[in-house]
Amino acid sequence: KTKIEKYLEIFETGEDDTEIKDEGEKITIPAAAIGFNSGQKVVIASMDGGKQLNFLADACVEYELPDEVEPRPYTLTLDVCTVHLKQAPLFLKVNDDQEVEIKIPYTVGEWKTTEGVEVHLEG
Repeated sequence: KTKIEKYLEIFETGEDDTEIKDEGEKITIPAAAIGFNSGQKVVIASMDGGKQLNFLADACVEYELPDEVEPRPYTLTLDVCTVHLKQAPLFLKVNDDQEVEIKIPYTVGEWKTTEGVEVHLEG
């Protein structure tokens, strides 16, 4: 294990924080609700409660939404915390074909919400 992986193990907890909540107009997807994943990433406890997903290098994660989610356009935002001036964008693939780029801002170590990007969910 790398030094970073050993350090991050300190924050890992056994708490379940994977319930995707469909509240009609809003769907909340916890970072820890990942399905398929590859690459270097780790899910750790967040100081504010819940969990956070840290990408250590190139990584890919997948989230599967419940079948009951209404098929329509949604605005996607992410809560992010970054400590480096240069951030690589995240790429989101919806329904295996629609790819959306999400620009990640430099947040000076504070939690911020990204600008919204529109995604179209299909039934």
